[in-house]
Amino acid sequence: MDLILQIGALCVALTGIWGLFSKLQSRMLEPFQRSLENNQKILEENQSTMRLLEATTQTLAFELKENQHRWEDSFADRKDLRTKYDKLADKVEVNQDKLIIHDEQIKTLFKLKEDKK
Repeated sequence: MDLILQIGALCVALTGIWGLFSKLQSRMLEPFQRSLENNQKILEENQSTMRLLEATTQTLAFELKENQHRWEDSFADRKDLRTKYDKLADKVEVNQDKLIIHDEQIKTLFKLKEDKK
């Protein structure tokens, strides 16, 4: 009977030690568990931010392509306008030359008229 009581006391002592060890272990693990939860929250926030950055990057890439097309169209338009301007400038120069020639002809005709009088 003594042996049974000693085994029972040993079991109670082991149960108490086990309970104490469990409490100690849970207290030791609490900071790690909180840290793990915080890290998981940060990870989720970072993943959300990454998704937003990817979406923004895709939007910017699309807008850059659109801007490139607009720039090419604008360049073609400016080149076309430059060609038209050059042609008009040539016409203006020709017309100015014609005006100068006509002025000289008129002066010559007036001189001839004056000389005949």
